[in-house]
Amino acid sequence: CIVNSKRKWKLNLALGEFAWHMRASDDLDFIKYYTNQWSKFSADGKKITGSCYGQKIFRKEGQSSQWERLIQILKNDKHSRRAIITLIDSSTDIEAFSVDVPCTSSLQFIIRNNRLDLVTYMRSNDAIMGLPYDLFLFTMLQELAANELQVDIGVYYHMVGSMHIYSEQLIMAEEILAERPNSFFLMPEMMSGSELSNFLTYEQVIRTTNKIMQLDNAATESTYWNDLLDVYKIK
Repeated sequence: CIVNSKRKWKLNLALGEFAWHMRASDDLDFIKYYTNQWSKFSADGKKITGSCYGQKIFRKEGQSSQWERLIQILKNDKHSRRAIITLIDSSTDIEAFSVDVPCTSSLQFIIRNNRLDLVTYMRSNDAIMGLPYDLFLFTMLQELAANELQVDIGVYYHMVGSMHIYSEQLIMAEEILAERPNSFFLMPEMMSGSELSNFLTYEQVIRTTNKIMQLDNAATESTYWNDLLDVYKIK
């Protein structure tokens, strides 16, 4: 979690994107609730067709999703090198005039010494705005997978073909480098993903009705997920 004020990173946006992906959604209105920036990646003003990673990860293709298959692969063989999720389709996603080409190519989950490592492969990454949210999302997925596999969390590797800063971001980049935050915020350990569905239900009600106080009794039994729910109350 980023505490450098010049970067303007927002935990509620990171959690909103996390919820959007976990629901396997491609709906623009859903994610626009957290930031209108996503609008420029929609060709029809209704759907996100490229960077909807959650839909590609959790949508069932036949009998199972990519997520279900990778979990099963590692349950059957903890030494497997085949637990890979593909997030870009060269036959449909890479088009010259597309407004949304996925930046992430694939995620590879590897168990080493009973710890789950995750290697993310990016074709392209915006170091100022995109990178912090990508790190948040993918390490959350790493923790969820580790919980399902009942192994410890391992190392996260972020591999990027083109890491870049846009010219209009140069002043902001200098301000980020000049600030020396005297504090830091580390996410607490995710002890279990079993109450994720309750978290997603709460998020949906907040987003669609703006009714916050009535949901106090709908909180989960987990301190971890409760703390994340509290972020929505201060949005």
